Amino acid sequence: MKITTKSVAAFTITDVEGVDAITVYLENFRPEVGPAGYYKGKITIECYGQAWSNYWGSMAEPTIQRFFVGAWPEYLVNKLDNELDKYINDWEEISDKLKEDVNHECDLALYEDKLVETWGDGWWECLPKKSNPKFMYLIRIVETVQKALKETYNYE
Repeated sequence: MKITTKSVAAFTITDVEGVDAITVYLENFRPEVGPAGYYKGKITIECYGQAWSNYWGSMAEPTIQRFFVGAWPEYLVNKLDNELDKYINDWEEISDKLKEDVNHECDLALYEDKLVETWGDGWWECLPKKSNPKFMYLIRIVETVQKALKETYNYE
């Protein structure tokens, strides 16, 4: 077994309205040697007992800090949690339209006739959606980390 000790940049963000304390771990890797050199980096974000992490094996920027600051928040959220949907079914609106108590996708099978009558044959593509609060919270976390990185590293 080989064990390697390395330095990782870390900081904690507190006192941000609407967001719990956030701890960020940043790791930059040396670029590949040669004319096609590229930069690599990894970030781990922990907030209220949940953690998200991603490794980028090819970045245009020389550090994960600068790369993260310059990236679009939705792109970063999708990389940090690729199973988190931006929109989720609006069960309240679906229940109102069907005049039935529908709380989960499993309930839909019970009302297929009403679903077809209300939204047509492709009803599963037409169900009312709403913003996913978990996605929006992770967006706030990412934007907070971006702001902290800008302030910490004096990025514009």
